[in-house]
Amino acid sequence: MAEGGGFFQASGCEQCGNLSFSSEWFKAFGIVLCNQCKRDEALVSKSNAMSQYCLTEKDLRGLGCITKVNPQQKNWSAMKLYLKRQVEERARRKHGDLETVHQLRHDRTQAKVQGWLAKRARAEAADAEEEADGEEEDADAGSGEGGGPTRIKLSAAAARVRARLASEYESDVGAGGTSAGGIKVASSGKGESGGEASGGDDVEVF
Repeated sequence: MAEGGGFFQASGCEQCGNLSFSSEWFKAFGIVLCNQCKRDEALVSKSNAMSQYCLTEKDLRGLGCITKVNPQQKNWSAMKLYLKRQVEERARRKHGDLETVHQLRHDRTQAKVQGWLAKRARAEAADAEEEADGEEEDADAGSGEGGGPTRIKLSAAAARVRARLASEYESDVGAGGTSAGGIKVASSGKGESGGEASGGDDVEVF
């Protein structure tokens, strides 16, 4: 029975002429096929129809489909299946022929691959730069053992002690001593009274 309530004339299955045909397929795709012959037809999911034939949802509008429970997860949205030959015909209308469709799909795949390779190259370059920075920091930390002076940040207490020692050193030098290589040598030889110093040279090492 047609959708308007009337009857339609059908000569039977368009492949074998069998008068028994699939009403589900007739309603969905508008074709008359028996249950045996429809096995020779291929169905494609909505996602595959879009990716393999470079179509959009707008392009698929007007095409019939069969709704099935998603085989991967029943709680997911129902899967829409389109008749492959009808999807191919829609692709021909849009792109000209299937060879053009295949080339377009190839170009899109190559673009995705190139984008992925470029992203991976940038990530590897960033990792290499971080590793090089880490090696430089290790080299700077070890330069104090012979590769050059190492700057050490003093604590506040150590800074005060250093300042006090420097002040004492300057006051001793101002009193008449001389410095050489970090060793303060007290004046020796004649004392104020003209005689020799009784204790010899006094040497203080900081």
